[in-house]
Amino acid sequence: MSTEQTLSGLARLVEELPGRQGLFSINTEQVIAPGQWLESEGIKYPIFHYKNEQAQFLAPLKHPLPNRFQLAGQPIELPDDDTKILLLAENQAIPLVLFLIIQLQQLWGKKKLQQRMSKILLASKNEFPFFPVPSRFMIPRMPVGTIASTQLLEDLALPARLASGSGAAGCFDGSLSSLLEEIYGNDYLESNTLVVAIGTNQLSESIKKLLGKNTTKQLFIHFE
Repeated sequence: MSTEQTLSGLARLVEELPGRQGLFSINTEQVIAPGQWLESEGIKYPIFHYKNEQAQFLAPLKHPLPNRFQLAGQPIELPDDDTKILLLAENQAIPLVLFLIIQLQQLWGKKKLQQRMSKILLASKNEFPFFPVPSRFMIPRMPVGTIASTQLLEDLALPARLASGSGAAGCFDGSLSSLLEEIYGNDYLESNTLVVAIGTNQLSESIKKLLGKNTTKQLFIHFE
């Protein structure tokens, strides 16, 4: 990887988050886009936000941070049309999807973002790096009791739900793959929906089953 993709410097703690996570900031002249993350010695650090030559990323609070990172991944490019979007992310990939949503809101505006988003499903086997909140928005075919979302997505009036492996209140009890099975069962996703997912190989296999024979409208980024 070239030196142009290397970030050096001391990261500072911006905010302590739930789940013993921290939001950190590092200065960089690199322009960073959704779909990219930081890496160092095999450890991935998901980027949550980039603005004014500052990148904000998540890391465990007790984990000693390096002073040199590699910028990895590729910017996510979505078609600027009327195609509905199903956004999926699990575990450490959740900040990457939230970064994408923030950027799309700035690019498209709130109204178009609401029109494009079919639903957003996020899952974590451990505690989320935010506090789940009850959603104001109904989503058809959701399992009973699955009512939790995030404050960011609620503020943007986007339909979202959470799945938890740690028994978080209001969340679906299980993995993201299990939640997809509960929602769609044997009914394949409608063909006019673009699936954008960031996560594990298990999630990738679930998406293939969800899409059936339609494999043209999906964007999957492996991240774990």
